[in-house]
Amino acid sequence: MSTDPKIVKGDLSQSVAFMKEKTIILKCGVVAFMLALTLISMMLVGIPVLVTQHLGMGMEFVGISQGLMMAGGVIGGVIAGVLGSRLKITSAYLLIMMSGLVMIPIGLAFLLNVSYSLIYVIITAACALALTLITMANIQIVSLIQTETPTELIGKVMSLVVMLPFLAQALGQLIFGVVFEQLAALPYVIMFVTAGIVVMIAIYTGKSFKAYKA
Repeated sequence: MSTDPKIVKGDLSQSVAFMKEKTIILKCGVVAFMLALTLISMMLVGIPVLVTQHLGMGMEFVGISQGLMMAGGVIGGVIAGVLGSRLKITSAYLLIMMSGLVMIPIGLAFLLNVSYSLIYVIITAACALALTLITMANIQIVSLIQTETPTELIGKVMSLVVMLPFLAQALGQLIFGVVFEQLAALPYVIMFVTAGIVVMIAIYTGKSFKAYKA
């Protein structure tokens, strides 16, 4: 069954109009987009590049790191579910900030030229922890969207919000592919700059949601 393009356009326009009117929903979309564009894209591109090209390890080690990183996302979801209402959107910025700061040990490991095995462990642990924290923050953001969106618009708004990170990842992976190629000799710079950008996103998140009351 084909979908009428006019209906799709109308639903999209309705979702965008609502997000413009309800600025807190728009801010949720901005945060989700920026995290996918920066930190998540950097990890998706960075793990294979760092492990294979900088550490000289095989793809099996990339698989282990990525598997543990995804496990971190699952753990983040479980923790968010267990904590439930004790997690507040007003504190989501702390989770985001910590997810950026854990990239700093990776940069320091390369800068200080520690053993490759230790760098691998740091990369894997840092990325797993970062995705745990990001997942917890994202769940709070989704919960806020569902709370603030009328029932008849939830499906339309959520489809748009979910689409934004996918677009961001496509763009982000393209950007970081170029960045890792151009700064091949300076991986620590990429880590430090990414950490700084994520901290700025966290500050924006804190300011955006500090006055929110469910």
